Amino acid sequence: MGTIFLLNIIIIAILVISGIVGLITFYYLTIKLNSIMAFTKEQFDLLRDQINVATNKIAERIADLTEQLKTGGLTPDEEAAIFADFEAVVATLEGIAADPENPVPDPETPE
Repeated sequence: MGTIFLLNIIIIAILVISGIVGLITFYYLTIKLNSIMAFTKEQFDLLRDQINVATNKIAERIADLTEQLKTGGLTPDEEAAIFADFEAVVATLEGIAADPENPVPDPETPE
């Protein structure tokens, strides 16, 4: 009976130690996951703010160009300059659009 009791104690000790190690691992992984998610949220907020600033500037530029076109009586050179500005706006929008080859940028890759 002494050997069986000792084996039961060893088995219980192994289970307890395994449970403690499992809990510590789970706790560590939870902390790491939370820190990764917080970092990603900060990146998302920064990117969102940058996009808002860029799109607001683009909207202002489009409004300015539209107003110039509404006034009429533009010379061909003025019209050409306005259309060139519209093409620049299009290029800017295409520059901030998602890249089909890499739709989600890698957070580790600096831009």
